[in-house]
Amino acid sequence: MFIRRKLQQVILSYIKEKGKATDKELYETVKKMHELSYQQFISLLMALEVEGFIELHYSKDLMIIVPKIQHRHGGVA
Repeated sequence: MFIRRKLQQVILSYIKEKGKATDKELYETVKKMHELSYQQFISLLMALEVEGFIELHYSKDLMIIVPKIQHRHGGVA
């Protein structure tokens, strides 16, 4: 469980720093730190989405991950 939370923190830090990322870009970053399958990575993303930390936006060939806070502020203009 500790490794899962640590990897989720890595994901959140990366997304907050970059503003957004693709699933492939983020997977390669996380995989450098810990050996995990793409399915395990998606499971981490889904948990973060359910907990309200990120939003997943799907396109034809990729997934864009954005922090939930950034998305809320972007809509108020």
